[in-house]
Amino acid sequence: PLHWIEPAPGCFRTNPKIEVGHFRINLWYLVPNKNGGVHNHAEEQGHNISDPFVEFHTQLRGKGWMVKYREQDAKTEYERFELNPGETHPLFSNVKAGKVSYPWHAYVASETGGLFIAFEDMKIH
Repeated sequence: PLHWIEPAPGCFRTNPKIEVGHFRINLWYLVPNKNGGVHNHAEEQGHNISDPFVEFHTQLRGKGWMVKYREQDAKTEYERFELNPGETHPLFSNVKAGKVSYPWHAYVASETGGLFIAFEDMKIH
């Protein structure tokens, strides 16, 4: 059955992911002022053990940001997209010859905390 897990302190998501067609979907909640972890979906990162996907996020409640970084370090931020309820950020991924790559990025919750949906589109164009 669908339930909440806490893969990192203050970061909660539904498990298992819901699969609909070529999409995998899960809900996330981050406590106030939480950085969800700088990552880039590279294979050497332990949590990336699935097929490649194009990822995007839609804010449901509260406010947050999708943030890009030059390195796997929150001090290297170079771009930020504010997400209010109902908003989706522009795609961060780059698809070339069926291979998906991402810049370092993270979801960051505001002082209200953030509830959002993460979509993984497995249909790579």
